[in-house]
Amino acid sequence: CANFPTSGTLCIPTNQRCKTYTVKSGDTCAKIADANKVAWVQIVSWNPVFGEDCTKVKSYVGYPICISTPGGDWVNPSPVPITSEATTPLSSMPGTVASLLPRPTNTGFINGSDEWHYTYGNGTRLDCITYVNGSDFGASASCADVAKDAGVNATDIAEWNQLNDPCMLNGNLTYCVQRMKQNFTSSMTQYCNLQDTATYGMSCQQFVALWAIDSKRLNDWNPGVGPNCENWMPGRTYCVMARHFRQPGILAACSKFVTANETGRLSNPCGLIEQANGIAHGRFVAWNPAVFNNC
Repeated sequence: CANFPTSGTLCIPTNQRCKTYTVKSGDTCAKIADANKVAWVQIVSWNPVFGEDCTKVKSYVGYPICISTPGGDWVNPSPVPITSEATTPLSSMPGTVASLLPRPTNTGFINGSDEWHYTYGNGTRLDCITYVNGSDFGASASCADVAKDAGVNATDIAEWNQLNDPCMLNGNLTYCVQRMKQNFTSSMTQYCNLQDTATYGMSCQQFVALWAIDSKRLNDWNPGVGPNCENWMPGRTYCVMARHFRQPGILAACSKFVTANETGRLSNPCGLIEQANGIAHGRFVAWNPAVFNNC
């Protein structure tokens, strides 16, 4: 584009124009994606000037950006005709037709097909997003036990499956354990640039280990989870990566920030920043109370 014209008009086919959105002050890639019902990764890939972690979006306030595929949607080309080759018939071999061979049956399948047949509980809702088999919990299990694993209340299990008190699950039936996707988006940090939904049955320890973080960091990015995962609930969407995250309590009048990404931060976490910026330890802690006096 060294000789890109500075005046005149350019021809862009209508079907190749992307739908645009004007970036506003305070916008993040996550906010733009949610407002336009697309994924965060699509906003980043359609607008590479934002950077792979979308940290440059603030530099484009007032600019139009793409919120649909630039260049238009992909259209599959017509298939190339294939010239049939001559075939040579093979002589028949002695044997037994496969369909006539004996085969085992399983009552869980429909008419011997590969489609698994679930027998739902009498009164179980059929519009849920997550179901469990009672056999997963043994011959029988209480609604309280199942609800704890699913991250819902025992009363929810009873209501969604029309179960009476004492609320128990039959090991031979399938039950609804989650009606809708839950998330923490309302309290998630605004600096989040990657989210993940904890699958049913996953513990908090497994989740943080998967993303190489600890429970305290998870709580910093998702207030309400608890520093020790006291309020952990599978099935919810959590922030698992944040760039330039500002922890609570930072001085409101602060005019300069620094990211703690030095390799030696574990041996001297506060000292590295204090020395580089010529400030005393007491003042640094006063401005950033979340680090505590011992950093």
